[in-house]
Amino acid sequence: MYIYFTKDGEFSANELPEDVELHRDSGPALIRTVNDKVVSEKWYKNNVLHRADGPAVSFFNHQCITRRAYFFNGKHYLDIKKWEAEVLRQTFELI
Repeated sequence: MYIYFTKDGEFSANELPEDVELHRDSGPALIRTVNDKVVSEKWYKNNVLHRADGPAVSFFNHQCITRRAYFFNGKHYLDIKKWEAEVLRQTFELI
């Protein structure tokens, strides 16, 4: 089961529609569950993987995070320090 968010609201479905544009300002925009347990969360902003305060992708096993990935404006960062630096740089550009 998928729980997903768009600019139009919250929805759920057994399959994720191909043309869906994921977006959520505060929380994961795509949540996958199996047997009513969360197995993954993905944070999207304007249909792009994005999160400034933690991993944009998390996979769970028995409710513990087993894998995570860091994205900012759609770019994947393998080095957390580089991700943190980019978040700070863009945050201060906005001030």
